[in-house]
Amino acid sequence: MKRRDFLTTACIGGVAAASFASVSAQETPDKYEYFEVRKSTIRGSEKMKRMIDYNNEVMIPGCKKFGIGPVGFMVDDPQLNKSENTELRDMYSFAPYKSMDELMGLRAKFAQEADLMAKYAEYRQGTSSKNPNFESLDRTLCRFFVSCPKFEVPTQSADRVFQLRIYRSFDAERNAAKVRMFEEGGEIDIFRKCGIHPVFFGTALFGTFLPNITYMTGYENPEAMDKAWATFRSHPDWLKLKADPAYADTATDNKTIYLRPLPGSQI
Repeated sequence: MKRRDFLTTACIGGVAAASFASVSAQETPDKYEYFEVRKSTIRGSEKMKRMIDYNNEVMIPGCKKFGIGPVGFMVDDPQLNKSENTELRDMYSFAPYKSMDELMGLRAKFAQEADLMAKYAEYRQGTSSKNPNFESLDRTLCRFFVSCPKFEVPTQSADRVFQLRIYRSFDAERNAAKVRMFEEGGEIDIFRKCGIHPVFFGTALFGTFLPNITYMTGYENPEAMDKAWATFRSHPDWLKLKADPAYADTATDNKTIYLRPLPGSQI
């Protein structure tokens, strides 16, 4: 091997080693379960209703039949997100999977159900490139945290509100450190003490805004949400944790989206 090639290979190997230095040798694929986050941008109330009907008549019955759930269907809250655009709305769906095989085989299972496919055909009637049901679709696949291996349903309050948060790190090593901050450092435990109720926590494997941690928390109402975060920001355990240099520079960018459940949502 030429010296230049050797140096290039060594540098790439060094970066890879640094990126995955915190990954445990015990982390094997069968140890984890997964969840998917879908964001559909929808134009107008008529198409939003169409999507809600599709969820309730196709997706929820199908997922129930195949043992997938709880599944969540939510829409962005313009007031809480301080958005003036009410014509375009983002609808989010959340589904857990016990394995990658279950996720990859789901479409084939739906295709074998004549009643569900008939409803799906109704949903597609009249659509075209000039009249789509949704303007765009984004999908993110995440691996559950070990400490939060399932979806949790913290409340069924009629006024419940959720925060979807996405923390991006500048590289994989700092992303892994942020995971440790939540789990080993105890940030999730502090959340619970303060009334910030987890729905899910995961590391994004595929999607955008990578590398990132994607998580969601739920509250009885917006007032409970504001109170919980005010408690968290001044909690002595949090003040101590965020000052720990082991977790410095772990969240380079972040997004927070406020969501409300749609009719039929199981979360």
